[in-house]
Amino acid sequence: MTYPNGGYQTGKWQDDGFLGKLLNEQLLRLTGYDLSSMKLPFRVNDLLLLVVVLSSMAAGIIFPHFSSLFQALPIYCLMVLFSLSYLSIELDTVWRTLKGHSRTILTFTVLKSLILPVVVFLSI
Repeated sequence: MTYPNGGYQTGKWQDDGFLGKLLNEQLLRLTGYDLSSMKLPFRVNDLLLLVVVLSSMAAGIIFPHFSSLFQALPIYCLMVLFSLSYLSIELDTVWRTLKGHSRTILTFTVLKSLILPVVVFLSI
């Protein structure tokens, strides 16, 4: 949802969804603050993102061995995001292509990632 003031919600709390109502009820019960009368520069989705990021950081600190299994994933995720950012097509088009031609894409991916390296290694 786009707001006319540059993307921030400066009016009253406008999230009428389940999570917004639950958050408002819990905050009112615990602290006495009512979000419906507060002016907030963020939405429930922003607050949820902040909670997820902070809890994943805490889980990485508390369980270092388990989180070391995912150590390489940020690099690969960034590689995918950077390669997609250079495309001049919409993300919906990419999803439709993945859904419509998933078998062909999987075949070429396996061929390029598994079979060709083995062939090159054996030919040397």
